[in-house]
Amino acid sequence: MHVSAIIKRLGLKGTVMVSFKLDPSGGKARDVQVVGGSQNPLLRKAAVAAVTDSTFPAFTSHMPPHTLSFTVPIDIM
Repeated sequence: MHVSAIIKRLGLKGTVMVSFKLDPSGGKARDVQVVGGSQNPLLRKAAVAAVTDSTFPAFTSHMPPHTLSFTVPIDIM
């Protein structure tokens, strides 16, 4: 059974803070890690998967031309 199915079946909810880096060319996030929020290992795994499974667009011309670090809340509902 997939982690998201287990989370749904158990009715788990929470927020996980995830940090990661993106290169100006976009693509996949790197150095993805949990930095706060829920301590539930299933929610943490799902939050990391949400970021690592995503593909991000290239930076716009208004953004810096170097790698940027982001920290975002991932709400699991």
